[in-house]
Amino acid sequence: MFKRLFFSAFIAIPVLFFTSFAIADDNALKLQRILAEQGYYTGALDGKFGPNSKKALNNFCSKTKQACNPEQLQTTLQTLKQNGFESEPLYSVPVFDEFDFPISKPNVLLVDVNSGNFSRCKHTVQNNLRTYRYDYDSILSASALLFEPDIYKAAGKNFDVLDPITNDFGSRIYKQGHACLKGETNACWATIKVVDKMRTSNALLNNTSNSTPETHYLTVDRILSPLLVSYSYAIQRVGRPKSDYANSTWFKNVIYQNTYDPRPKARNRERDFERSGLGNCSGDLRSAAGQNHHTASGLMYQMWGVLWGNSNYAAIGLDAVNAALKSVDAQGALVCDAARGANAMTYQGRNISNMTASLLIAKNQGVDLTQLSHLENYHKAVNFQLSLILDQTPIFKYARRNIGAWCNKNYKEQCFHIAGHRDEAFSWAIPYMKLFPEHENTKAMKSMFKTITRDRNLDEETKRNLNGFVAGKIPTDKYRRNIFYQNQWDRDDSKAYLFDDFAFPMRGSAVCMFGIAKY
Repeated sequence: MFKRLFFSAFIAIPVLFFTSFAIADDNALKLQRILAEQGYYTGALDGKFGPNSKKALNNFCSKTKQACNPEQLQTTLQTLKQNGFESEPLYSVPVFDEFDFPISKPNVLLVDVNSGNFSRCKHTVQNNLRTYRYDYDSILSASALLFEPDIYKAAGKNFDVLDPITNDFGSRIYKQGHACLKGETNACWATIKVVDKMRTSNALLNNTSNSTPETHYLTVDRILSPLLVSYSYAIQRVGRPKSDYANSTWFKNVIYQNTYDPRPKARNRERDFERSGLGNCSGDLRSAAGQNHHTASGLMYQMWGVLWGNSNYAAIGLDAVNAALKSVDAQGALVCDAARGANAMTYQGRNISNMTASLLIAKNQGVDLTQLSHLENYHKAVNFQLSLILDQTPIFKYARRNIGAWCNKNYKEQCFHIAGHRDEAFSWAIPYMKLFPEHENTKAMKSMFKTITRDRNLDEETKRNLNGFVAGKIPTDKYRRNIFYQNQWDRDDSKAYLFDDFAFPMRGSAVCMFGIAKY
């Protein structure tokens, strides 16, 4: 049974088979949104009506000659509504389960910039800097196509054009965000400038995708996710810009446009946020809530909800995680992703990273994670993924379906060893250890770090497998005797302090955000 959240629906959406109940925005939050829209309030949209909110209300009411009382918010809202002032409504998105999601730090997503010294981010920022310059002009020049309302049409309806440009954009924005996290305020302002340009260009609002999810997935994974994470760092470092309210509205509209298709069981679904049922991973993966695109989409709502103070939207991310965890089988496989042939471990890793990011954001807000009815399946999925490092055989029974594999045609040759693939398969490891320091999975990971740094008698296949997990998580010199070189890139990168650990699924560099793995 589903429950549908109603946020004074922005558009009329016919959705069937749901029980429904009304949930209104907090009165303070509604007033903050009105005041922000009118240009009187530039603080956090957090529902906390403090001195700045009251000052903004008094200025607004004095200027517009409204009868307002900062001590009677509901009455003030009713008065403003009668006179044509009303906070912009949110879209209605169905949920499977309800979660309590208080927001205590409305600027913080993955990392609180006040939680430590981020000088370590220099490794990520400096890596490939010639290729991925992160100043505003360089980003605009390299990615002008992505500032269009429909990037699929702007690319000549050619995904071979869209794929490298979105990859380049996401890499630059994450690098820009990490530079901001490190303390480069110019990078922080550049992120805000990019978002402002996207908004004023009406970017991404009319995306189409030729009956496949590709455009929308690239938008979520390589454009929106990097922008939201980096925007979080920017507003923590330099404060919210005057355009913050307008930016929140643009983000909200673009997220909805590129994630949720309100047509139940629509043929040729283009959007990945399946909400009409859990689906079945043995059938069409696009209609199943267990696949990694679903958790990536849910994470967008969660990020927006935290940044702009809406607990109901923030809870959608946890709902997506819990729904995906219901697909985990007895062995611990994320069955939808394990069906992806030679990329099975890569896609399982992506999904685990999405879930880890969602849990981290929730934890940073003080959310009780035990609310998730299937949280134990998250640990089972991690355990299964770790078990595959030294023996990939258990995933073959799923991977032989060979759905959408692209790194090679043989499902028995899992691609997690190679740079890029290994980062996607295991980019969640360090943040998992941070979230669950005493869990048996964390102990197992520490044991692998100890093995590769201390054992002088490892055979070549064990080295190869362990390198697929360890690379980029600890300094290269710690295990130099056991490095396994997959290609010339590895030989070149091994000269650095550590292998580049940048990965889209974990929203950048885990080492930059959380530090070197401790074992």
